[in-house]
Amino acid sequence: MGPLHAAPMAIKDLIHVEEVRTPFGVNTFAEHVPDQSDTVVKRFEDVGVIVLGKTNTSRVRIKPVIHNLCSARRPIHRMSTRPQVDHRVGPRRH
Repeated sequence: MGPLHAAPMAIKDLIHVEEVRTPFGVNTFAEHVPDQSDTVVKRFEDVGVIVLGKTNTSRVRIKPVIHNLCSARRPIHRMSTRPQVDHRVGPRRH
């Protein structure tokens, strides 16, 4: 038994899970079924995680290479959609 034996987990639609449909959030890949799981899924399964299914994605996500100016080692993974926030300098002053 692994340290996460029988822990349930859902995998994001952008990650390949063997023999599970992975459309990446676009119609072009609607019937895409990978023949091999990504490394992260294999590692979770090796420690006992049970993959219950996939979570959907509204559209293709491409990770930009944007770094937090306060720390070059901490990348920003998600930009805010709020116009009052400027991620380079903090909240916008009016």
